[in-house]
Amino acid sequence: MKAFILAAALFSSLSVFANEINLATITSDSDKDVTEFNLILDNVNSIDSFKLKTTTPEGQIEKDDTYPVETVLDTGVTLQLKSGGFTAAKGGTIILDFLYNGARGTRKSMKLNLVKTAKGFALQTLEGKPASKLFIVAHRVPILGTVGVSRIQASGK
Repeated sequence: MKAFILAAALFSSLSVFANEINLATITSDSDKDVTEFNLILDNVNSIDSFKLKTTTPEGQIEKDDTYPVETVLDTGVTLQLKSGGFTAAKGGTIILDFLYNGARGTRKSMKLNLVKTAKGFALQTLEGKPASKLFIVAHRVPILGTVGVSRIQASGK
C-alpha cells in the first residue's frame, strides 16, 4: 500500500511538469466534429500519454480521453491507433489502423512518423511532409451507407 501511495504521489508531482502539444487536427466528411490529437510529455520531454479531444460545431466537448503511451488506442469501432517501433523518448512509427468495410470486416492502415523536434514532437508522412491535419474520408456503399473509413488524407503546415 505504501508503494502505491508513493507511486501515486510521484506520478501526480510529475504531472505538474507535463507539457501538452498538438500533433494533428482530425476532421471527416461524415460529420462536422473536430478532434485534437495531442501528446502529453513528461518533465524530460518524453511521451507520457496520448490525448483525444473531440468537440462538436457548437463547441460541446463530446470526448476528452487520455491514454497511456503503452496502451493501444481504441477510438471506437472504426479507428485504432497502434504504435509500431517507437520509444517514448525518440518517437517512431505510428500506424493508424482503421475499419474499411464493417460489412465485410476488412481493415486498412496508414503509417505516419512521429518525429522528435526542438518543440517536442510532430507527425510526418513517410515522405517527411508535415501531417498536422488528418481528414477521414468515409467509405460509403450503396444501400448500406457508411460502412467504414475509405482513406485518411494527411496534410500540414
